[in-house]
Amino acid sequence: MSRLNFIAIGLVCVVIFAGPFVAMAEDAKAEEAASSSATERAHPQARRHILTDIPDSSEDVDIAHVFPDHPNAVFPAGEKLKVLMGMRNTGDTPMNVTHLAGSINAPQQWNYYVTNFTVGQYNVVIEPAKEASFEYQFYIDPQLAGHEFTLALTAFFHDGNEMYASTFFNNTIPVIDPPGVLDTHTMFMYLNLLAILGAGIYFGLQATGALAMINAATKKKAKKEMGTSGVYDQDEWLQDTSWTTFGKASKRTTKKKVTKK
Repeated sequence: MSRLNFIAIGLVCVVIFAGPFVAMAEDAKAEEAASSSATERAHPQARRHILTDIPDSSEDVDIAHVFPDHPNAVFPAGEKLKVLMGMRNTGDTPMNVTHLAGSINAPQQWNYYVTNFTVGQYNVVIEPAKEASFEYQFYIDPQLAGHEFTLALTAFFHDGNEMYASTFFNNTIPVIDPPGVLDTHTMFMYLNLLAILGAGIYFGLQATGALAMINAATKKKAKKEMGTSGVYDQDEWLQDTSWTTFGKASKRTTKKKVTKK
């Protein structure tokens, strides 16, 4: 057989034996894709958060906001908070406000999320030259009280063709304890201050000798009160009664009789 025949036979063998391996590889890829799809359906929370890769804003909207319960932007932890957002459509096409979302971030690192708030869904269409207001509620964990964080609030909307987002609040805020709650750290600090103040007064009086004078005066007063206590006139309650008047009259009568003799 010629050399060409050997090469042809070799190629045929390669095709015959490699076919099953190629089919096995394709089946493995299909199974991996199906497994990944099933995982995404079973765990929808594994999808990317709405605050990841926020789209650009639009020049066709004006946004204003206010915190009705906390206008000074000092927020207590452990209670429901709310923000009112107003949006005006200054463009020529309707805008559909789909979501409002927020997060607490590290003060110096915008990309580091401390916690994400629940995403609010709205789907409210704002026609051109119209406006609408939205209320969004959020909650700050009590464990974050006593620190400063960056609060970010973002509105998501689209015009039917393109998605937009506008972060209408992005500032550093102080998070405080709820009103009427005294945390253990503050209480411990106050107790330490009182103990230090009491110790300073005690050692100051002792160093000046005033403490010994106070102790001596206290002991003298206590001794005087003990010496007079319990001493009273047993007939005091009979004063100005007929009993005492009768007794005095009897004594005078007896004395007169003795004098006549």
